[in-house]
Amino acid sequence: MALNPLSKILEENKLTGPNFTDWLRNLRIVLNLEKIGYVLDQDPPLIGIIPDDADVDQLDVHNAEVAAFNKWKDDDLRAKSYVLAFMTNELQRQHEKMPDAKSMVNHLQELYGEHSRIARYEVTKALFRAKLQEGGNVGDHVLNVIGLLERLEELNIFLDSELEVDLILQSLPDSFGPFIMNFHMNKLHCSKSDLHNMLCIAHATMKGMNTNTVLLASSKSNKKRKNKKDLRRSRELTEDEIALRMGNGARVAIIAFTDNLADPFSIPLIQEQLDRHLEKMRVTDWL
Repeated sequence: MALNPLSKILEENKLTGPNFTDWLRNLRIVLNLEKIGYVLDQDPPLIGIIPDDADVDQLDVHNAEVAAFNKWKDDDLRAKSYVLAFMTNELQRQHEKMPDAKSMVNHLQELYGEHSRIARYEVTKALFRAKLQEGGNVGDHVLNVIGLLERLEELNIFLDSELEVDLILQSLPDSFGPFIMNFHMNKLHCSKSDLHNMLCIAHATMKGMNTNTVLLASSKSNKKRKNKKDLRRSRELTEDEIALRMGNGARVAIIAFTDNLADPFSIPLIQEQLDRHLEKMRVTDWL
């Protein structure tokens, strides 16, 4: 019999343990296409004892029971082969001697099912160890972390939304330091998906920038805002430049970074925040 064309989804997503729920769903898709998925839920059909004086009707019933059992046996063997073929070697060794596919899946359900202690451990381990390497794809990384957080919710473990955002930010490399600093200084609040979009844009921006700056602006000017034509720099910004006076008299504090990321979502800070930040930088005299 030809290999099920859908078996590719199992080949690409072999059972490792924590992915049991997704793997089982894919397994059922493959087995149902071959019309053998029932063996995961049904026990083998029984074969009644035929009496010595059985009549024709009894013999027919017995033969039908034998045929049903033999079909189940063949279908179960094929299902067992799929189960064992698409799991890690260690899991194969643990399950290869089990009598049928249903027993295998039930045992895996106990180990890695949605409410098992092991499943929670494996998901939290993957979550807390998730770290983006320098130069890695931040979009794929954040989606992976979000997926782990959603997996915890399936296990009835719910984290505070701000803690979820913190876990994502903590998983980023040092090059995202300026982004994280500006995120916290401006007390931004966003969903996981919004943070994903912000980081993707920031990552795309940083690729096209040599020297990166985060603008933290605070205006003390009471003058009436002039036209944009009147707003211009008095000189070019150099690295570590602390402040510029804009054409309308507003003072703008600038922090220049040579890291690989600048927060593209620069948001005006209140004066207290700005002063506190400059104090941390040991800046005592600025324009």
